[in-house]
This record gives sequence, C-alpha cells and structure tokens, in this order.
Amino acid sequence: MEASKDDNDNEVSIREMLRSFLTDDALNDVTLKGIDGVEVPANRFLLAARSKVFRGMLLGKFQEASSPVVELGFKGIVLKSVVEYILTDSVQSLNCKKRKSQDGSSFDFQMIQSLVAVAEAASYFQLPGLGRSTMKACRQILVFSPCSSFAVLQACKMAGPVIPASMAEQAMKKICSVPAQSISKEHVRCLSADVLEEILQNPKTEMTEYHLFQILQVWAEGNGDDNNNNQTKAKALSKHICLQKINPETLSTTIAASGLVTSEQLLEAYKSRP
Repeated sequence: MEASKDDNDNEVSIREMLRSFLTDDALNDVTLKGIDGVEVPANRFLLAARSKVFRGMLLGKFQEASSPVVELGFKGIVLKSVVEYILTDSVQSLNCKKRKSQDGSSFDFQMIQSLVAVAEAASYFQLPGLGRSTMKACRQILVFSPCSSFAVLQACKMAGPVIPASMAEQAMKKICSVPAQSISKEHVRCLSADVLEEILQNPKTEMTEYHLFQILQVWAEGNGDDNNNNQTKAKALSKHICLQKINPETLSTTIAASGLVTSEQLLEAYKSRP
C-alpha cells in the first residue's frame, strides 16, 4: 500500500532521530554519572557504536555492561558534551560565545576549563574529532580574547599530558602579546603559582621585565582570603625577574613600593645595571 503524503511528512530523518535521544529519556537505557553527581541519560548501543572504549565498557564483560548507572571520572557537563557529540557530531552546549567578565575582555574560566576537560574526555573515549573541535574552540578564544590566554594556559596545565603541547605553547605565546595595561585580577587570578612561575621563566618571552613584574604584582593582589598567601608566594617568585633591566626610576618608585622585593634585591639591581 502506498504511503500517504501526510505519512511522508511525519517521517523522522536519521539526524532528527539521533537528536531525539538527547531529549527523549524513553529511548535511553543507561545513565552516565559525573563526579559532581550530575546524571546524563544515554543509549549504550549508540555510545558503543561511536567509541571502542564505550563498546568495551558497556557491551563487554565489565560490571558497567549490566549496570543502569555508570560512574565516570568527568563532570556532568563534560559527559553531556560527549553524548551530544556522539549523537550529532557537534557540541552546542559548549560553544565559544563570549561570556563577558567584569571588564568585558575575557571568557569565563570555567567555560575554558570545561572545553579543555572535553578534549581530555575525547582522548579517553577515543573520539579524535571531538578533541579537534574543542582545541579549535580554544584557539578561537586566544584569537578573540588575548587576555583569556592566562586561563587557557592554566586549564591546559591542569588537564595534563593528554592535551596537545601545542595548545599550551599557543597560550604562552599569546600571553606575551597582552598589553600590560589590559591585565587585571580577573585575568590572572586563575593562575597557580607553578604556572605563573613558568610564565616568568619562559626563555622565549618577548615581554619586558617590567611587564612581567606587573603580571606578578596583579596576581599578588589575590582574591579575598588568598591575598596574604599570594603576597608571600609572589615575593619568592620575584627572583625570576631581572630587576637590573628595569628603569632605575621605576625601581625606586613602583617596584620599591610594591613590597614584593627586598632592599637587597634593589641594591643588587642597581649595581648590576649595564
């Protein structure tokens, strides 16, 4: 019997069918649970069809194969992105729309951290296309918002070796081009002392020593309860700045008044000037 026109109009395309798994829980048979307790409904057979890791986990002899809830070492927002990619080949929930900071010049650090975490998950679940997409998004952030390069570098260092080294290198290079007057606590407060030290010691930096000192000074201001701790760490990190390359007048005023260098450091800087 020939199908009616109305029947054909109601036919669901393959693309629409796959997207329906994102909203219709009746089609799903497993729940992915993140380390933050967030649960993401999914279909084990579709996950297995796209990822060998999921195939072994959900259709193999592991305990997860018979469990309705599978706990994984990623946050819920990351798992949601993985499932969305598997079903649609894209990730709309983690797009790179600019989230304005207080001064409107940078992206939200949590969003950047989530992007890098998705890249980490892409490596774990062997989804190279997803990894390329998230790294492309991070590169776009560096282009559109140089001040966000501090957050990108920190997120890459937190994620570890699964993130391509080129990503951290691009972030470090972009940091060198950020005008000192544009840097605020909003941009550098996400940095750990270790990552800040790496910035200060970068042998390829094109920043002046005074520019580096300004970054250190802004970071030292900290946020709330971290202020005293940051001040102490900043004083220790000041050893990485070649004070003798800074203008004497600036040394005797701005640098001396910062409280981050000792009188001995200042005296040595004056003596060592070329």
